Amino acid sequence: MRDTELMEAFLTEAGEHLATVEDDVLAVERGEADSETINHLFRALHTVKGGSSLLDLRIITALSHDLENVVGKLRDGTLQPDEEITDALLRGIDKLKLLLTDIEDESLPIEEEAELLQGLLSPQRKPPASA
Repeated sequence: MRDTELMEAFLTEAGEHLATVEDDVLAVERGEADSETINHLFRALHTVKGGSSLLDLRIITALSHDLENVVGKLRDGTLQPDEEITDALLRGIDKLKLLLTDIEDESLPIEEEAELLQGLLSPQRKPPASA
């Protein structure tokens, strides 16, 4: 059984973080994201991952971990932003929001989002050609 007060605090904090990260991803997509924006996005996802892990919310932890990994690669310059990356980030964030609306239902699949995010980290990935 999960601590109700801790769960409520997590849901509030996670909701606040996820309410702001979409703007960060859109700034990345537009090429307007500076290091502060990327760091904000990374910290927000890291916080969601940490809180969900503490509460043993495995699906939320797994998806936020995949999101965090991609943003970490953007942050260290290993990945360069493109439409495929921002689309995958937005899909993952939308799924996290959905998971938070019914925290006890861990049957919502995340495989598609996880596969997209993990595929971005593949050494075989070829970034889209510039238009």
